[in-house]
Amino acid sequence: MPAHPGTRTVVTQTDDGEVTLAPEVNEEFSDATLPVGWSTIPWDPGGGATVNGGSLNVDGARTGTDATYGPGRSLEFVSTFGVGMYQHMGFGNDFNAAPWAIFSTKDTSDSLFARTSNGSSSTDTLIPGNWRGAPHRYRIQWTDSSVIFFIDGNQMVSHPIIFDPVTQKMRPLVSDFYVGGPSLSVDWLRMSGYVPSGTFTSRVFDGGQSVTWRSASWTADTPAGTSITLSIRSGDTANPTMAHGPPLSSFRARA
Repeated sequence: MPAHPGTRTVVTQTDDGEVTLAPEVNEEFSDATLPVGWSTIPWDPGGGATVNGGSLNVDGARTGTDATYGPGRSLEFVSTFGVGMYQHMGFGNDFNAAPWAIFSTKDTSDSLFARTSNGSSSTDTLIPGNWRGAPHRYRIQWTDSSVIFFIDGNQMVSHPIIFDPVTQKMRPLVSDFYVGGPSLSVDWLRMSGYVPSGTFTSRVFDGGQSVTWRSASWTADTPAGTSITLSIRSGDTANPTMAHGPPLSSFRARA
């Protein structure tokens, strides 16, 4: 019997198939086409975006959600920046003009920058290190008064900047300017906020004979202010419905 996602939860591929509350945007790029609600606009003829092998690959185009959003969100993704100029990934509108809050190769072939602009205030900060040609986990935390950039779980840069929440909404956006050069690829992408609660029902674990289960173990990420409860069902059918005792445990979990 397969796992049942239940209500307002998803199985992600951050590491190896985690259960999490459903985020506002969640794309694993597991199909052969762009996700519903996404569009691509070429920078020049021949530019475009493809989805294959579990990755979004953008070459000579910009690709992002059709919907736009205000501050108070975090965008997290695993991406590979090519050794090429003018590759951008993060929050933006169309990259023809501000606003934006992005990781960017800018006009270089060997560097990566954290860049923010609201039209009147702009900051470009070089991020030391070699971040090109290999996948890394990036995060952009967009608040009412700042944008904070993380790579592989480490805070790299913080820019104090204010975007007008009414006139300067942004969308998750991926862009590679030159057609035929090194492309920009994305393995997965998620944007908060997360739904406040949800349920998940796992697949049945068949012991193959009559057994008595005595313990259970699990791994959880447990920020303050959230909780999760686990419980079990057992029986001698393919879809057991007999609940046993109180929930196994209550503890803090990721929201």
